[in-house]
Amino acid sequence: MPEFPQLKNDICTDVFIIGGGIAVILTAYFLYQSGVEYVLVEKTV
Repeated sequence: MPEFPQLKNDICTDVFIIGGGIAVILTAYFLYQSGVEYVLVEKTV
């Protein structure tokens, strides 16, 4: 699994997505295809 650094600063985005199910992934994909700036956040264990 890839690892990403912990967010330490504020971010600005058009859409903030929480979760990691198939509906969330598809939403992020369609936003990307449309050129909408988004952030997807999921809790890791």
